Amino acid sequence: MDISIFGLGYVGCVNLACLAKSGHTIVGVDINKNKVASINQGNSPVSEPMLADIIKTQHSKNRVRATTNFLEAIESTDLSIICVGTPLLSSKKTLDLKNIFAITEQIGKGLIIKRKFHTIIIRSTVMPGTVDKIISLLEVSTGLRNKKDFAVVLVPEFMREGTSIYDYYNPPYVILGSDSEKGLKAAKNIYKNINAPVLEIGIKETEILKLVNNAFHALKICFSNEVGNICKKFNINAYKVMDIFCKDNKLNISTKYLKPGFAYGGSCLPKDLNALVAAANRQGLRVPLLKSAITSNNFHKEIAFELIRSFKKKNIGIVGLAFKNNTDDLRGSPAMYVARKLLANGYKLKIYDKNLHFVKIIGKNKKFMKESLPHIKNLKVDTLKELVRFSEVVVIFHKSPGIIKYIYNYPEKKFIDLVGHDNNGALKNYINIF
Repeated sequence: MDISIFGLGYVGCVNLACLAKSGHTIVGVDINKNKVASINQGNSPVSEPMLADIIKTQHSKNRVRATTNFLEAIESTDLSIICVGTPLLSSKKTLDLKNIFAITEQIGKGLIIKRKFHTIIIRSTVMPGTVDKIISLLEVSTGLRNKKDFAVVLVPEFMREGTSIYDYYNPPYVILGSDSEKGLKAAKNIYKNINAPVLEIGIKETEILKLVNNAFHALKICFSNEVGNICKKFNINAYKVMDIFCKDNKLNISTKYLKPGFAYGGSCLPKDLNALVAAANRQGLRVPLLKSAITSNNFHKEIAFELIRSFKKKNIGIVGLAFKNNTDDLRGSPAMYVARKLLANGYKLKIYDKNLHFVKIIGKNKKFMKESLPHIKNLKVDTLKELVRFSEVVVIFHKSPGIIKYIYNYPEKKFIDLVGHDNNGALKNYINIF
């Protein structure tokens, strides 16, 4: 395929080299004449392991060239890839997308002249809503129509400088976001040799995915550094601690706890996190990330309470009171926190929890229950049906497949789902907190 690549920085040059190596004919486009000249001499404008050799080889095979003439690049290719930078604005409030929109205008001018279907792939990091703006800009400026005359496909890149060639061929996945089947087909064709699953997801999910990935990587680095600082104060080898930490791929390095849900609770997480933060503070250490986890968790409890209050109904039903499903442990339960706050604010409450049997609750759990919610026996009901009939608003804290039929059968009642049941959210009475 004949492909034009707009932007000859790290991402652009790696795409140029690797796509040429896969047999495509590539023309790079950049306003920097030095970069263009470098490519046309068979050299790499950027320093990256293996990149220079690939460009040199592919240039000798007449598969790569570069130009400053964007119109000629559009006319001579079937597909364009945008790889321009999107730096943070000086205000630090959002990404600076002016380069992407400038390239979009250039491509639009080329499409007017070309008058042939063209696929545009965006590999630059963007903000949610960017693809819709690009499509609108192209349609308004050219008079052409999305999906009929052109297609826009967002394909986030997951490459690290220093290992970008390896990462190009071995990403965790190839994500394709588009509303055009023709555009998706073209994108799948050029990435078919990549050693990774190809996932087609919604445009908006695709837009935010790269930001979410990098935010998590930043959290991991900060977490490891705060652990390192704490270990150093206690004369503990932080490298050994984190090495063992990473060997746990059932909970630590896994998908566990990485799905949106409600606040954490229980007798372990709150206690141990608070203890670790306190230990660091006693040593004169600031651990803002670890401390912020406590703040964030408390914030999610308040979100739930405010959402319930927003409906201005007094009869509230709670599905699941223990700190998580399939247990009767009430200690540190975020649902218990919300229930107590509702009662303190004059709400009428009923609770259904299939695992909560008062005769079986013993020890510290029993003591906590009596101190925190002494009248709980008067609040508990035995069936979901009884709970729903009483309630004007039902708050779902535990996964409970049986609740789905009540969401359909009682359209006049509100159901707030805090744990993400398998429901498309199309029902007006079903409110997924996320």
